[in-house]
Amino acid sequence: MSVGLNYSWNRDPAQWVGNYSILDTTRYVVAEIEQKTLSLTTRLNWILSPSLSIELYASPFVSSGQYSSYRQVRDPKATEFDSRFASFNHVVENTDGTDSLDVNGDGTLDDAIGRPDFNFGQLRSTLVLRWEYRPGSVIYLAWQHGRQRFLNDGSFHSFSDIGDVLRQDSDNTLLLKVNYWFSF
Repeated sequence: MSVGLNYSWNRDPAQWVGNYSILDTTRYVVAEIEQKTLSLTTRLNWILSPSLSIELYASPFVSSGQYSSYRQVRDPKATEFDSRFASFNHVVENTDGTDSLDVNGDGTLDDAIGRPDFNFGQLRSTLVLRWEYRPGSVIYLAWQHGRQRFLNDGSFHSFSDIGDVLRQDSDNTLLLKVNYWFSF
């Protein structure tokens, strides 16, 4: 049996958000992202006898990202990192899940883009029963189970997010494979 817990934190000052047509010009928008990810990977191999075994793999995973400091690409080949981007003069966070931008600096909000913040959670698991019912002949029974959840809020609540994923509807697949060894 093995259990692995992994937590990562990442901050990127120039994460691509999207290409938007604002004021008849395509704007390449980037933002600073703060991303947090938590995963727990569990593996269990249980050998009941030389001909019978059970294998389990389960991995709940949650990741969130919050964006801030929207900028547009001004000169992508500039030698100075900060010279590559131009900040928007005014950004307003709207209640409908969008952010309004003042692109040209005239004090008027020119367009709104969808807020890219996210909270994504997923569980993937597989259970495999292997039975060698005669030498060289094997039956495999496999069950795949999955659940996922997506929110647009960018919040991160670590283990309670994993609990929320476990309460979602699931996708299940059952597979059966039978091998028979013919010996002459």
